[in-house]
Amino acid sequence: MLFFFRLFFLLCLLFYELKNITLIIKKEKDMKTMTKIAFAMLAMMLTFTSCDPEDGIDGIDGIDGIDGKNGEQGIPGQNGNANVNVDVFELKSTDWQWNSFYGFSTSPSSFTEYYTRFYDRNIPSLTEDFITKEGIVLVYMQNSPLSSPLSYTPLPFVILNADQEYEYHYRYEIRKGKLRFHFFLSALRNNAVLPQLSTYNMPTAKFKVVVLTGTMKTDLTAAKIDINNLEAVHKFLKSADKNK
Repeated sequence: MLFFFRLFFLLCLLFYELKNITLIIKKEKDMKTMTKIAFAMLAMMLTFTSCDPEDGIDGIDGIDGIDGKNGEQGIPGQNGNANVNVDVFELKSTDWQWNSFYGFSTSPSSFTEYYTRFYDRNIPSLTEDFITKEGIVLVYMQNSPLSSPLSYTPLPFVILNADQEYEYHYRYEIRKGKLRFHFFLSALRNNAVLPQLSTYNMPTAKFKVVVLTGTMKTDLTAAKIDINNLEAVHKFLKSADKNK
């Protein structure tokens, strides 16, 4: 706005000066003088208009352009071994609760039931779908922590006590979302004296749980792998994972 005001002012000044020039020329009858003065006034006007340092108001931003097309989808990555879940953990005596029950059939018409110490291990992969479609659960226990720490034996695991009067039992049962581990004692003689199970100081034990579903279960069965042999199972799983 200030620019147009200045321009208008200069035009008015130019007309005023031209008027004076005309009067001078009429008196002096000199066209050359008129031309020089006119060019001088024009140069002065251009100088004033070009020296304006102020910018005008910014215009309104234009409308954004249309987004380009999405690029092509990349090649899918290699699948991991989603059909295998391994859980390794250690249990101390204080981890086992009192009490639960564990029973099994001793004949077609009878069964035996024991009071147990128990521990529930949460395993989310044990879903309703897993149970109904007969997935495989392999549970192992470290049987010689001192002499052979890498050696595991499958559950159920039974240990004879030193006096050969009773046995220690480690067993488990599958439940939705978890495994329940059981520990109990069974007498070998009628007069055997068993420790008080509720307060018995249980030794620290290490367990490994392997859950197999889908094609991995089928492949393990087809390969005739002995599931009681943890080393054989591990070799098979490593081999299957490399071949994917």
